[in-house]
Amino acid sequence: MLSIIATVSTVMVTITFVVIVVWAWSGKRKHDFDDAANLPFDENTTERK
Repeated sequence: MLSIIATVSTVMVTITFVVIVVWAWSGKRKHDFDDAANLPFDENTTERK
């Protein structure tokens, strides 16, 4: 019984990982990630003190 639970949990974690990777590398997210990557260079943001 324990081996079945371990197998099912391994499969679920693997599927979750693949879904996250596909979501992150999808073309729909490129604009959002480009904007986030350029935030440190944005001069319009206020500095936190």
